[in-house]
Amino acid sequence: MPGVITKKIDHNRPWFSKIIKSIKNNEVIKIYNYNKSFNNFIDTYEIFSILVKLKKIKKIKGTFEISSSLPEKLGNIIKIIIKHFNSSSKVVAQGNTESHKIINNKIFIKKTGIKINKTKTILQRILKNYDKVC
Repeated sequence: MPGVITKKIDHNRPWFSKIIKSIKNNEVIKIYNYNKSFNNFIDTYEIFSILVKLKKIKKIKGTFEISSSLPEKLGNIIKIIIKHFNSSSKVVAQGNTESHKIINNKIFIKKTGIKINKTKTILQRILKNYDKVC
């Protein structure tokens, strides 16, 4: 399940919020899977948008896992966050883990016709809102 980022950010959950806070505070960041693609987050704005669109669909069956689309390399995501906060955080790549997973939205999109925003788009919205609430 992806990490859900809300307007009232909990800096310890999901993991991604903790990374944002650490970068904002210029801390050293230790990251696994630095060069692997990542899309394991979504924000409540995106979820609301999806729910509004789902309401218009008469019947849909199934259980779906959704997250941002068009995965980005985790290292690129970290660089965007560092640049956004003009942070002096140092990144230490820790190697790769076998539990690394990309969430695939293809079945959800095929069954509903609903497209989910790209990872970069959702990230930019999260960072914009982060500035307002923190």
